[in-house]
Amino acid sequence: MSTPEILLPDLATQINDEHHSVEQAALKGLQHAWQAGKLLMLAKSAVHHGGWGAWVESNCVFSYRTARVYLQLATKIPSLDDPKWQHAASLPVRDVLALLAEKKTNEILIDPEFSKLLPPHRPEESSLIEASILKTGCLVPLVVWNGVLVDGHKRYEICTRHGIPFKTFEIEFADRNAAAKWIYTNQLARVNLSPEEFKHLSGLLSRE
Repeated sequence: MSTPEILLPDLATQINDEHHSVEQAALKGLQHAWQAGKLLMLAKSAVHHGGWGAWVESNCVFSYRTARVYLQLATKIPSLDDPKWQHAASLPVRDVLALLAEKKTNEILIDPEFSKLLPPHRPEESSLIEASILKTGCLVPLVVWNGVLVDGHKRYEICTRHGIPFKTFEIEFADRNAAAKWIYTNQLARVNLSPEEFKHLSGLLSRE
C-alpha cells in the first residue's frame, strides 16, 4: 500500500488558512468582550451607589471578576479601530489585558498622602525584597486605583531603579477614604509589623 504523497505547499496553505480562522475567532471574541464592557459601563452608571457588585451577581451569567475584565477592556481601549490597537486585534482577551498592564506601567502615580500611611520597611526587609526581585523578578502585581499606587511601593521603587518589568492589578474604591481604609487593613495583615506599627494602624482604622 503506497503512502499518499505529502505536498508541502498544499499543507502550508491549509495551515495558514487554519491560522487565519484562529485570528478571526480571536478578533470576534475580543469585539464581543469589548462591547460587553461598554454595556456594563452603561449599566454601572444606572445602578445605585454601592449596589454594583450585587447587580452583576444577580443579573449576569458570569462572575464579577469577568465583569471587571470586560470593563477594563472598554475603559482602556476607546475604540478597537484605533491604529495603536490594531496589532492586538488578533490576540486573546487575556493577552490584550497583559498589554494593558504593560501600558499602565509608566502611568503609575505616587500619592504622598497614601505613602505616609505605609510603615517603612526595615533595612533587612528591604534587602530581602530586593534580592528576591533581582533573582526571580517581580512576581506579585502592584495594586493601583485609578492609576494611583496603593500597594507595592517598595517593589515599584526596586523595579523602576533596576528596570525590571512588573504587572499591575486595578482595584476599585468608592473614594479616597475607602482607598485609605483598604491600605490600613492590608497593612494590618502583614506578619512583619512591629507592635508599635500595628497599634498605630489600628488606631487610624478605628477613626474611619
